[in-house]
Amino acid sequence: MPRADVEIDDFSEINEELIDNLAKMEPFGNGNAEPILKITEATVLNVRRMGADGQHVKLTLRDKNDVALQMLAFNAPEEFFREVGDEVSAWFQPTVNEWQGMKSVEGRLLHLA
Repeated sequence: MPRADVEIDDFSEINEELIDNLAKMEPFGNGNAEPILKITEATVLNVRRMGADGQHVKLTLRDKNDVALQMLAFNAPEEFFREVGDEVSAWFQPTVNEWQGMKSVEGRLLHLA
């Protein structure tokens, strides 16, 4: 289980401004690890398998204030493939996804319990 640098109660502060501020701490690497956030109370709203073999997962999680955030994991372990309605804790790194000219904030999922 990864260490959590910051435990959050909800997704309200996970935005591009936060990601820009985290980027100011770069370069990440040995001696300067990229920060990891943890939310302890989230509900799985959607699960989508992706990839030729279904090896990637995109989860939509909802916090206690009904704010949703998508989480993505490449080559995800089987325990990341949850059921809609499951209550989970998630360790993640916030990122900005740019696809076809659209930007969205999401999380790179590192661990799920």
